[in-house]
Amino acid sequence: MALAMTSVVVWGAQIWQPAEFTFTSLGTYEKPCVEVALSAVFKGPAGASFRVNGFWDGGASWKVRFTPSTPGEWTYETACNVADAGLAGRKGAFTAQPAAGRNPLRRHGGILRISADHRYLTYLRKCYESVEWWKLSPRPDAVEFPGKLSDATRPLAKSDGDAVHLVWFPKGSGAKVSAVLNLADPTGTGNYMAIWFNPRSGNGTKLAAKLAITTGKCPLPERPDDEDWVLIMRRGE
Repeated sequence: MALAMTSVVVWGAQIWQPAEFTFTSLGTYEKPCVEVALSAVFKGPAGASFRVNGFWDGGASWKVRFTPSTPGEWTYETACNVADAGLAGRKGAFTAQPAAGRNPLRRHGGILRISADHRYLTYLRKCYESVEWWKLSPRPDAVEFPGKLSDATRPLAKSDGDAVHLVWFPKGSGAKVSAVLNLADPTGTGNYMAIWFNPRSGNGTKLAAKLAITTGKCPLPERPDDEDWVLIMRRGE
């Protein structure tokens, strides 16, 4: 008879990134997906508690994937509808580290919310529904920023010519550090209407004053704080 096993494969050991837990069943099942129902309850800091269903991964292998929402110590305990010591009552613990890296979804995380009509993800749509996102092209060197920044904190821009710009300021880039957007047209003039979009809440705040363009350069406003922010700019509005 095989020994009951529990292993943890951590894909990032960070919040908002999945950790994979693998269990080995002791019993043999003709129809595993029909006969067996595996789940696990994960408990973390500040009373956080999540129940996650597991799945059969072939042979005697079963898995549960869980994404921790808070840094710190987490525990788990499995439950199963059959008396299988390899699947039921398995316990363990792991440590979730703070988020890192450039990916904004993994940096600010959040539980995605489905719209009332179940047709879209609300946070993502709020940011992109106001622009023709398919026209945007990356402009990695468009933002002038004083000092030397790491790849994780360097502001990035996407643009539709000079009509629309989305400028992402990663967490840690500095709320009060001056920044300038270089337009594609170095002789361009005019102004932009701008909105600060908060990727953590899905809310946007319109700037009271328009952003002025001078000879192909547009000074950018201070960020609301040192978290992740996206500046949505539209020309001539």
